[in-house]
Amino acid sequence: MSLTVTVQQFSGGVSLYDDNEAIGVSNYLYWLCGKFALEAQYITNGVGGGTVIPVSPIIPTPPIFTPNPLDFEVTSSSFIVNGQSSVSIPTFIGYNLLFVRNNIAQSTVNLGNSYYNWDKVTGVFTCFPAAVTSELFQLYPFV
Repeated sequence: MSLTVTVQQFSGGVSLYDDNEAIGVSNYLYWLCGKFALEAQYITNGVGGGTVIPVSPIIPTPPIFTPNPLDFEVTSSSFIVNGQSSVSIPTFIGYNLLFVRNNIAQSTVNLGNSYYNWDKVTGVFTCFPAAVTSELFQLYPFV
């Protein structure tokens, strides 16, 4: 499936908004936008539009969109392979991590059974014991 977008450049314009229909639309826009309605206020008062100064977006850390979880069966060619216990996950850096092994949520507390370590600064994940073929691993990043 492809998406085609056509942009038609605006040509022409007016120096004064004196059309009653435009004033009604601007009044509605002003009501809808609240304190961000300076443009609508200019239109309503009949003094024309203003200018908009573009700003650089602020990208929060971590980003707004959490990375997709990793969900796989351990094989000789999976993300974590048979016999492997440590891997780097750079896309999860800065997030907390929930590790589910064979449909059982794992703990970071070592009680002598299965557990894991996660360093959200370096992105290094380590599981104990090492991965075994046909195990189901699920790694869920969260804020």
